[in-house]
Amino acid sequence: MTQYCERALLLHDGEIDTIGAPDLVAERYYDVNLSAMLDRPDHKLPEMSSKIVAAIADPHARIVDGWLLDEDGERIDKLRAGATINLHAAVRVEREWPDPGFRFQIAASDGRVMFASDRVALAPSGTAPAGEVLEIAASVENRLPPGRYTIAYDIFTGEETPAGPTKMARLEIGGEKRGGSMLLDYEVSVSNANAAPEPEPEPASPTPAPAAPEAGG
Repeated sequence: MTQYCERALLLHDGEIDTIGAPDLVAERYYDVNLSAMLDRPDHKLPEMSSKIVAAIADPHARIVDGWLLDEDGERIDKLRAGATINLHAAVRVEREWPDPGFRFQIAASDGRVMFASDRVALAPSGTAPAGEVLEIAASVENRLPPGRYTIAYDIFTGEETPAGPTKMARLEIGGEKRGGSMLLDYEVSVSNANAAPEPEPEPASPTPAPAAPEAGG
């Protein structure tokens, strides 16, 4: 999984083929090892793997850049805890792209998915023409605890069919590391459980009814 490391290496025929960003090396891996299998009528790749390989071999579009900006509009890979996460991506349409969609997700360094966005439609007309470059921006509330994260940008045809390779960005949230998956506001109160409880008031005695008068003789 590309979120587990910052650099990767691909060996092919006993020699180093590619060294670099994990998403680029993964793309090269699919190209070298799996693309030819799609041409075989008896290939046994799972359906989703076949779709991923096809999207890499002949993409509808490519995410040519994915980056983060701070409050001053400068590119960054570190943020203070609580600062808004401003995501940006540039997508180049390689060929006519029907029902184009975009999603992103944020994963912790151990692979846990901390957040996944809904699918966003990229073309009001339903199709993005070849040659178009789409710029995408998203602002995300930041309740992530300090640590390192990977942001994956993905593009789709329809709901689930990949339209091109995934693009990765790295993010570090500064501050003192804590446990848990989110920074949430909370309050804690403490009371002394050993304090003697106040005695309950005794119930009042009922007022006796007046005696009935004696009958005269």
